Amino acid sequence: MNKMTNDDRHKHFLRLYTPVQSALLRYVCTLHPNFSEVEDVLQDVVVVAWEKFPEFESTESDFASWIFGVARYKILHSKRKFLRSNRVLEEAQDHLAQQYAVDLAENALERQQALAKCIGKLSDKHRDLVIKRYFDKMRCLDLAAQLQQTDTQIRSQLLRLRHILKDCIAEAAR
Repeated sequence: MNKMTNDDRHKHFLRLYTPVQSALLRYVCTLHPNFSEVEDVLQDVVVVAWEKFPEFESTESDFASWIFGVARYKILHSKRKFLRSNRVLEEAQDHLAQQYAVDLAENALERQQALAKCIGKLSDKHRDLVIKRYFDKMRCLDLAAQLQQTDTQIRSQLLRLRHILKDCIAEAAR
């Protein structure tokens, strides 16, 4: 094959490659984990096969085995690359998730501290109402009976107090 011109070599390569092309594509598709990279892998296989074609000296049936072997090595190389990049992505995702959890915890702690300060600014009557409802988990009906008010009055007071506390916490965050 060394005595062939480049054009003759190209024609001979295409004559051998064309019958195995679709089977080669199916082979790469079944073995590669990332479908979006299949065409790239197949293109790499053809490029390597073309570059090494002058070294290939055998029959047509051997060509199929030979090019499938080239494909196997390219797939293995691509899989390793794919798995390495996934590990990097997983590590980056883990790092981001950990940082998010830390930020969330710090933010929650700051909000808890701001809430404690804001509750401390309430009048004794309002502070007791908030503590009994949200910390002691008393029902509004029980609070109404204890404070000799209606359930609606208690709910209205709690709604106003929640707005006051929300504004106070937002002010503390600035």
